[in-house]
Amino acid sequence: MSARRGSRIWPAVLIAVLALALPAAASATDNYVTHAGSSTTGVAPGTNGFKLQFWESGRRHFKLTVKGHHSKTVYQLGGGPLSGGRVSARIGSRGIFGLRFVAVGRPKFLKPPSWCAGPPARWQPGYLVGHLAFHGERGYTHARAKRVHAARESWSPLHCHYARGPERHPAKEARLHLGAWSDGKHGIDFTAALFHRQARPAAGRVEFRAAVIDRSGPVAISREIEVAAPEGSVTFPGPPQAFEGATVSPPAPFVGTATFTRTRESTFTWTGDLAVDFPGFGRIRLAGPRFGARLCTLEGCISRDQEHP
Repeated sequence: MSARRGSRIWPAVLIAVLALALPAAASATDNYVTHAGSSTTGVAPGTNGFKLQFWESGRRHFKLTVKGHHSKTVYQLGGGPLSGGRVSARIGSRGIFGLRFVAVGRPKFLKPPSWCAGPPARWQPGYLVGHLAFHGERGYTHARAKRVHAARESWSPLHCHYARGPERHPAKEARLHLGAWSDGKHGIDFTAALFHRQARPAAGRVEFRAAVIDRSGPVAISREIEVAAPEGSVTFPGPPQAFEGATVSPPAPFVGTATFTRTRESTFTWTGDLAVDFPGFGRIRLAGPRFGARLCTLEGCISRDQEHP
């Protein structure tokens, strides 16, 4: 593996470090110390155009991400007993991971981010051998393997300070943001962000996202659909400056449309037949009285509350 490959892996290490960090009491300079840790990651192909990426930390946390067709499904749970570089977890009745890490080649040593000080992280390429089997809900994908590409990451405590993020270009800031949500049996969330006219590419000036939260026994499951679309996929009942509402028409895998608008009684409604199909979960409606909704522009926000039975 080249050093360039190693540099592309570093963000995964950094995310794991910061996610597992337990900052000490902040001093006047807002410094904190992260925990030492380790994790093992692997990648395996699934059927129907999906890909599996799984991760298990030295603290017995396991996460499986299944990506494909504008979707991302994440399964999370506490992992099984660890021994060295093993990955051992059971995702309910959906799958089992019993794998052992085998190192290949020399490790890479990666510098910490600019806002942290400490020894470099160690990134060891290799593969996992053993047994991997997964079958998604309703058969949306299957995977079975005895050997997969993998990497083992480990890091020491880092002394860091809270860093201010880089300033975003105005074209990357949304000039309109519409969101809808429902906290019924499943947590459902829909968002549409319309970026500035300078944003490129023009065919992706709007981002649509839908998510649903589910649980199967000890396994927490989050499902997400995200697509880009041209500016015309968001229209207004009048001039945008009127700030009276908006209609969204996302592309597939979304179906239908939804409109956020003011009624004659000066209240707001979120209506339409907008829906989306989540792999392995089925179709979920994204509009109606059981949804709360909010429309925000540079002028401010207007909203409606969710109706409860």
